[in-house]
Amino acid sequence: MDSVAANQFLGPFVAALPPCETLERILKNFGWAGAPVGCFTRGVDLGGLCLALEKHLYSRVKELGTGAYGTVWRVVNRETGKHFALKQLPNTAYGMSEATLREVTCLRELSGCPNVIGLQSVMTCPSARSTYLLMDLLDCDLLTFLQHAPIASDLRVIKSVMFQVLTGLRYAHANSIMHRDLKPQNVLLGITPTPAAAAAAAGAAGVMVKIADFGLSRGFVPEPAENAHTDWVVTLNYRAPEILLGSRSYGCGVDVWSAGCVLAELLNVTSPLFKSDCEVGLLFDIFQKLGTPTPKTWPDLPAHANFSPEFPHWPGQPLEKLIPRLANDRAGADLVKRMLSVNPRRRITASQAMQHPWFDEVRPLAQQRATCVTTAMQTQRA
Repeated sequence: MDSVAANQFLGPFVAALPPCETLERILKNFGWAGAPVGCFTRGVDLGGLCLALEKHLYSRVKELGTGAYGTVWRVVNRETGKHFALKQLPNTAYGMSEATLREVTCLRELSGCPNVIGLQSVMTCPSARSTYLLMDLLDCDLLTFLQHAPIASDLRVIKSVMFQVLTGLRYAHANSIMHRDLKPQNVLLGITPTPAAAAAAAGAAGVMVKIADFGLSRGFVPEPAENAHTDWVVTLNYRAPEILLGSRSYGCGVDVWSAGCVLAELLNVTSPLFKSDCEVGLLFDIFQKLGTPTPKTWPDLPAHANFSPEFPHWPGQPLEKLIPRLANDRAGADLVKRMLSVNPRRRITASQAMQHPWFDEVRPLAQQRATCVTTAMQTQRA
């Protein structure tokens, strides 16, 4: 926009803004000369100015974390005082990166689910070096909760957390979206303390769960054979065996496997169930603990690029040894076995897992809470 048009259309608006040193510095970068001149002295990058003003609306409080795809900040709206999470993602020379586009697209598609992080706004412009995603702010991620919250070992809380994770996955899968990077760090929690009388009945606290970080997510078609996906997904310890074996036509069962790994970690209140620093090592750790599959137990096995008939044969270990807490919990052991089936065709779906008897004591309350949250979200949009 040239300076004449900028002064005609933007000048009166800018001149009426309240005095603010930071705001004056931003406007000066776009050619605004303050009093007594009070006009733009050169052409204005309108997209860049809009982005700068929108960013100014949110004041950074502190950095929450830095990952492979960007930095997350805690910010506060200068006008309303409400807090949010602001995710800063680097752009490419051509605009948004593929990961950013995936995340924005998926979060918008899944905006109706109370167990998926809410995307409030996308801030970017063609000339910007970063894209900013304004999202819901929660208290902590599941890993921090597991390491520091006393209630993390409460079985009812574990059931509530996992039921909500599965609810989010079911919604994503119903909309033909795989997350592909489910792990404790990507599961966010909002914790609401309850009165002492309600604590005993409700599991010590109300825990709201939202799945986040959809940078590796992607859409899929219902028949896995028609898919062709990369195998460079999912943090190693939560990666499904079919991906480790080189499958390029996997389905949404990879998310259920990851959720099963997270559930085992919650029940053990320790480190991940399967651990290694390389893919072959992790595959062998899975086989040692769950048993080495054969073409008889998994007919599609020989078709996998990384399969070898020379793999060591391990009979597997009792689940009660791997997760001692399930020694006297037959329903819990059955659910974990179904979620961690090495053969993906025998693996339970997220929808089926939600109907498992292990969740009977938390299902009514979780569904009631989800209904209330969904109603509140719809009211807010209206």
